[in-house]
Formats: sequence, C-alpha cells, structure tokens
Amino acid sequence: MESLKETNVVQVTRGFFIFGAAAGLAINGVPFLRARYLDYGARTPTTKSNNKDPTTGKPVAPSNSSLLGKIFGLKVPHAYFYHYYVFSLVCSFFWGIQILSRGPILRTIVPDPSENDASMMHIDQIVFVWALMVAQASRRLHETISFIKPSASTMPVFIYLIGLAYYFILSIAVWAEGSDAILTRDNIFNSFNILVVPTMKTMIFFPIFICASGIQNDCHRYLASLERYTLPMHPIFQRIMCPHYTMECIIYLSLAIMAAPKGRMVNWTLMANLLFVFVNLALVADRTKKWSIAKFGNERVMPRWRMIPLIW
Repeated sequence: MESLKETNVVQVTRGFFIFGAAAGLAINGVPFLRARYLDYGARTPTTKSNNKDPTTGKPVAPSNSSLLGKIFGLKVPHAYFYHYYVFSLVCSFFWGIQILSRGPILRTIVPDPSENDASMMHIDQIVFVWALMVAQASRRLHETISFIKPSASTMPVFIYLIGLAYYFILSIAVWAEGSDAILTRDNIFNSFNILVVPTMKTMIFFPIFICASGIQNDCHRYLASLERYTLPMHPIFQRIMCPHYTMECIIYLSLAIMAAPKGRMVNWTLMANLLFVFVNLALVADRTKKWSIAKFGNERVMPRWRMIPLIW
C-alpha cells in the first residue's frame, strides 16, 4: 500500500493523458494502424476495400493474423458509445462518495497531505467542477440515447477499452490537484460554502462552458436529424467540419481554468486532459475531412475548417 501512496496521483493522471495523445499521433503515423483504429463508423472501409485507406484509396498492410492481432481487431457496436457516459457517471459518484467520506480507497492512493493550501484546489472548486463533469456526462448520455439512430456501425474494441480507461482517469483528474485539501479537512461539509463569491475565472468561463455545451447539443441534435452519411449543411458546419469537437475542447478548457488552484492560470492536470482530447479529436476531424472530400468532392468540403476557424 505504501508504494501506491508514493505514486503521485497527479503525475499518473497527467502521464496517462500525455501518453494517450502521443499514442494517438503514433497510430495516425502508421497507415495500417490508422486504417484499423481511426477509420470506423462512416469511415469504415467497405468489404471490397478492406486493405485500402478509405480517404486515399492507397493500400495498407493486411491485418495481423496473430492471436494478439485478432484480439485487437475485434469490434463492438458503435451503439456502445453510451457506455462511456454511464461509466463516467458511475466513476464520478464513486469518487464523490470517497471524497465525502474520505474513504479507504481515496486514502490508499493519495499520499499524506502537505498542508500547502496555496498549491491546491479549494473544496468549493472540487465540488463545483465535479458537478459540472456529472452534468456533462449526463447530457452526453441523454444525447447518445435520444439522438443516435440504430445502425450496424462498429468500432474497434481497443478504442472502446481506451475510452473506458479515459473516463476512469478523468474522474480522478477532476479532484487530483485538490487531494490535499480533501484529506486535511475533518469534515468536507463544513469546508464547503455554496454561497462563496465566484472567482473572476468562474464568472467568465462558466457561461462559456454553458454556451459550448448548448452549441454541442445543437450540433448533435442536427447530425442526428440527417440522413446517414450526408454532408451537413447547417451554417456552423459550413464553416467548421467538426464544430462539436471544437465545443468539446472549449468545455474542457473551461473546466481546466475554473479548476485552477489559487495563483495559477490553469489546472495543469485538466490541461493535460485537454491535450488528450484535442489531439485525438483533431486526428478524427482530419480523417473526417479527407473522407468527406473523397465522398462529396473537394469544392464542397475544402473551404471548411477542421476544428479551429481561420487556423486549421
């Protein structure tokens, strides 16, 4: 147990996000892996072109026939996407109970507090950001259940498992930089003040969080209304290929700023999460644009930015 305490939970969560971003870039750099793990859903190669890149038509290496290759080549229904948000909520409430009770699992993985209040999140911040993450996961769960149409689309089981691991780590990242504050308080309820005056960062970025969530909801609602695999013509989609990905990044940027410990601009653990999210969504956005050009033509798709207006 002592070895767990010696492992800094902040370093572990940041390491996961940074490694995940690097792994995504590495996968994208290998045609065979890119075709296997990044091209699913609409971008899944047809039966006649299983060994070709669906965005370029160029051949890629055949699937690995080894046992490990077969395991990582397994697929699950794309409809399982809602599992992510169910799992996210389960993890959030699990850690919420651990935090409120200063439970044994929390005390096992968190090192002894340093009493350095200046370098930690406040209890009010932890509760607030935790609540926003619960709201985010609840909204996305509602969207996936309400908007997603039945289909035969699949995704690699490897991606599915990575997604579950991501939401587990994210549920820890939300409070990781406030673990000292949790363990140095005898009673969390006595330390929490719902009437505390919001910081300037919260007053600015909470409305941004709400607006980005609303726009993302509108994007998902619009996409769900389209006939499958047609080119979106909504005004926001005519300027940005994947505006729902842009909003996802803005949501997590807002959380990283609102969760910043006193004296810091951002919460670096949640900024590492933003790096993970941005890199992996950017890779998918790039593949989506290339697939769309191949399907709908360069003239209709090329003027659209992938995720960042006027930049990329």
